[in-house]
Amino acid sequence: MAGYVKHKTPTVTYISTLSGAIGAQALRKFYEHHFVGKLPPSMHLRLLSRTTGVDRVVDELYAVFEHTQELPWMLPGVPPTNRRVEIVLVSIVSMRAGQLYSEHVYWDQASVLVQIGLLDPKLVPKTVQGVDRLPVVGREAARRILNEDPEVEQEDYHNRLIRRARARAKRDRSSRSSQLLEESTAEVRSEAEPPSLPIRKAKGKSVMQEPRPEGPQRTATETTEYEESHEQAAEDYHHKEEDEGAATETEPGSPSKAAYVQDFDGDKDSPAQQ
Repeated sequence: MAGYVKHKTPTVTYISTLSGAIGAQALRKFYEHHFVGKLPPSMHLRLLSRTTGVDRVVDELYAVFEHTQELPWMLPGVPPTNRRVEIVLVSIVSMRAGQLYSEHVYWDQASVLVQIGLLDPKLVPKTVQGVDRLPVVGREAARRILNEDPEVEQEDYHNRLIRRARARAKRDRSSRSSQLLEESTAEVRSEAEPPSLPIRKAKGKSVMQEPRPEGPQRTATETTEYEESHEQAAEDYHHKEEDEGAATETEPGSPSKAAYVQDFDGDKDSPAQQ
C-alpha cells in the first residue's frame, strides 16, 4: 500500500466482477483476503504494451494460468476446474503526485467462462428465437493479440463469427424459400382437386349426393326480400279463401266452392248450367 496516495481516497475496481475496494483500509483488506495469496502458482503475466501519460499508465497484459484454486477477484465462488486459461487484461492506472490514485482492470469474462467449462456457446435459452450459438470465443482471442504480427502470414482469426452468422442466415433464407414453395404447391394441388361429394343416407345405405348446379347467388338482403314476398303471397291467398267462404255462407244462391272446384277439374259448364 506504500505506492497509493495518503491524502486522498484510492480505489481499485476489477470491472468484470466488480471486485475491489475504496479507501486505503478497504484496499488493504481486499488485497490480503482476496488477491495476494489467491493467485495460482502457475499464473504468468506478460506485458504486451504500455502507454504512459502525464497522470495515467495503460498496460495490456497477457495472462495464463491453471485454474487449480479459487480466484475470488476473477471467479468468485467457482471451485477449481484444473483447466488452462489464457486471457488478455487491460489495466488503467491513474496517478496523483507520482502515486497510485485509481486502477481499473478489464478482461473478457465470457472467454474465461468458456475456457473453464461454465459457458457453452451452443446452449442458447429457448426463449431466444433465431440464435443457435452465443457470440463468444475462448482462448483464441488472447492468442490473437499475443501473436499479432501483421507483417507475418498467420492463421486468420478475424470475422469467424460474422462469416458463420451470414452463412446461417443464408441457409435460413433458403429453407424458408423451400417451405414457401412447398406450401404454394400444396395449395395449387388442393385447388385443382375436384370437390368431394356430400354423403346422404337413404334406407340405411350411404349414397353419394350429386352436387346441384350452381345458379346465381343471392345476397342476404335479396334472400330476405324473396322469403318475405312468398310469405305475403301465401297470407293473401289464405285471406282470399276465407273471404270467399264467408261470401258463400252469407249469400244463398251463390255457387258453392265445390262447384268451382268441379268446374276447375275439367267441366267447362258453369255451376248454373249444372
